[in-house]
Amino acid sequence: MQVLKLFCTAILLFGFGGLALFAQDELSPDSRLLAKYQEQDLQNMLANSPEKIDFLNFSIDNSAVIIDIESEKAQTLPVLHYFNKIDKTLGTAVVSINEGSLNIYNYYFDRKLDKAVTYRIGDTGKAIVFYSKKKLTHAYNQYRNEE
Repeated sequence: MQVLKLFCTAILLFGFGGLALFAQDELSPDSRLLAKYQEQDLQNMLANSPEKIDFLNFSIDNSAVIIDIESEKAQTLPVLHYFNKIDKTLGTAVVSINEGSLNIYNYYFDRKLDKAVTYRIGDTGKAIVFYSKKKLTHAYNQYRNEE
C-alpha cells in the first residue's frame, strides 16, 4: 500500500512537472519586445528566467494608459521620446501615437517604484501615463493568480 502511494505521488509530481515544462516551452517573447531588446537577449532571458519574459509580455499591454489632457497641464509635462535601440538613449520627440497599436517599448520612459509617470504626446492634447513598478507588479501578480 505504501509503495502504491509513493508510485502515485511520483506520477503526480512528474506529471505536473511535465505540464509546467510544457507550458514553459509554449512561452515566447512578444515580437514587440524587439523594439527594446536584442533577439539574443530575449532568448537568454527565456532560457534563464522565463518569468521575466512572461512579465515583459504582460507589461506591453498592461503598464500604461493614454489620457486626454488640457493644454495648460500638458505644457507642464515632459515630452515623450522614442527609444533609440542602437545606443539605448533618448530618440526624437513623439508627435503622435496610434493608440490601437501602442508598444510601450518604442518609447523612452522612466518607471518609478511607487508613482506613475506622465509624458506629453506632442501637441495632441494627449498624454501617456506609465504605471508605477508597484502597480504593474500587483497587476501582474493578479493576472498570474487568475491563470
